[in-house]
Amino acid sequence: MEKKYSIHVIDDGFVNCHPGYITGNAAWPSVTKDENGILYTVYSGNRLLHVDPFGKVFLRTSRDEGKTWSSPRLVIDTPLDDRDAGILNLGNGHLLVSSFNLAPVKLKWSAEIQAKGSPKYGALMLAYLALVTEEQVDKFHGSLFSESFDGGETWSEPFFSPVTAPHGPTLTKNREILYAGNRHDCLDITEITAKQDSESIFVYKGKSPHELSLFCKVPPSEETKGLLLYEPYIIELPSGRLVLHVRLQGTDDGLSNEEDMIFTIGQSVSDDGGKTWSSLHIITEYG
Repeated sequence: MEKKYSIHVIDDGFVNCHPGYITGNAAWPSVTKDENGILYTVYSGNRLLHVDPFGKVFLRTSRDEGKTWSSPRLVIDTPLDDRDAGILNLGNGHLLVSSFNLAPVKLKWSAEIQAKGSPKYGALMLAYLALVTEEQVDKFHGSLFSESFDGGETWSEPFFSPVTAPHGPTLTKNREILYAGNRHDCLDITEITAKQDSESIFVYKGKSPHELSLFCKVPPSEETKGLLLYEPYIIELPSGRLVLHVRLQGTDDGLSNEEDMIFTIGQSVSDDGGKTWSSLHIITEYG
C-alpha cells in the first residue's frame, strides 16, 4: 500500500521513567491541552506487566510545551488493574479521565500464565489477588470516569461509563461529548467469546459525562466482516466532519491462524453529526 503520510519529530524526551523499578512500567498514555496552554498527560503506571493487578492511572502536567513535566498525581486507583487512560478538557479547569479494569478471573488467568515463565512475578500477582474482595469488585469493576474541577489538583471518586476506549471521549464544537467505544463485557474475557459486541462500535452522546446515552452504532462493513473492532477514537474536523478510526484484528474466516492474522486500522466518517456513518474501510496495510 502506498505511503501517504509522514511525521517530523521536532524533539523528544521523557515524561515518566523509572528504570530498575519492579513496577516501573507505564502504558497507554493520552494527552490534551487546555485553553491556557497547559499540557496534561495521563497513563497507566505502577505496572509490572502488560496484564497485572497493580496498574493505577496517573496525571502529569507541563507548562512549557512538554519540555518538563510535573510529579505524578494519582487519579484512579482501584484494587483492580486500571488500564487505558484517556483525558478530555471540558474547559475552565474541568477535566475528565477515562479508564477501565479487568476482573480478577482475567488477572488470575494472566498470573498463572506468567508463573510458568517467571514464578516470582506470578506468585506476587496471585498473592495480591487473594486480598481483593467481592465488594471491591462490585464497586469498581468496569469502565470508569473520574472528574477534576480544579485543573487536575483533586479528582472525584471513579464512576461508571457506558463504554471504554484508550483515549476516551471527544468534545465537539457544540460542546457535546461523543464517546465511541467497546462495551466492557467484550474486553473482560479470557477468550474471544463476546464476538457480537466486539463487531460493532457503540457511540454515546451527552452534555455531561453523567448523562451519556446510546446515540448510534458503527457496524462492520463487507470489507471488515469477521474482524474484531477495538479501541476507537473520534476527532472533529474544522468542517464539522467526524472521523472515526478503529483497531481491526482477526482473520477473514474467523479462525485463529497467526499467519493470516489481520492487524490494521479502519476508518468511517460522518457529515451529519454522527447520525449516519460511511462504510468502515481499511486505510493501511499494517496498523
